[in-house]
Amino acid sequence: MFKRMINEIQNVSAISEKIVFRLVNTKMNEDVLKERVHRKFLDLSIIYFVQIENGGNHFENLVITHQLAKMWKIEESDLWKIALKNMLKLFPPQFTTLESVLMTKLYGSKKIDEEEDGLLYLSNTSNFYGASCIFYPKVLENIRRKIQNDYYIIPSSVHEVLILLADSIGKEELNQMIQEVNATVVESREILAEHCYKYDSKKNEIIIP
Repeated sequence: MFKRMINEIQNVSAISEKIVFRLVNTKMNEDVLKERVHRKFLDLSIIYFVQIENGGNHFENLVITHQLAKMWKIEESDLWKIALKNMLKLFPPQFTTLESVLMTKLYGSKKIDEEEDGLLYLSNTSNFYGASCIFYPKVLENIRRKIQNDYYIIPSSVHEVLILLADSIGKEELNQMIQEVNATVVESREILAEHCYKYDSKKNEIIIP
């Protein structure tokens, strides 16, 4: 397996369809980010991997370091374009109610009547590092169009974010809730942020309110 992986990564064109990314907190990963090719966004960072199949549905993930990118003679901007295309194909987004997700996990079936005035759930179909979906083209705009309001993006973990109408709660109270959940429920390595974000529909961008 190791020998095959070494052979595959010699040429970026041979593994370009396996390049993906994950979203992490910049400050919590500042040491490892020094060696990894990454893209900063607010207080978050996108890091790149090569996902190599290891039999069945098991995968090995090889971090793309500055040294590896130099060997490939590839820029971060090119990695971004390649990885985003792959993410849309390999890890398509799912947007539903949090209640439906919980119903599926508990009972194996979705709730039929989905009300959209509570917490909404955004991840990928694998529910693995699905917070990255906030960077998928048109995803945030489509959510805004569907719920007809600006909204908070709650960094539930690196695996998903929650969507809440902006007029539902004050940001200070929401940030306090996020910090409490992070301290008591979320594993430290899976914490994405200690505060909420907001989608500004006028600017079509994510901000820290």
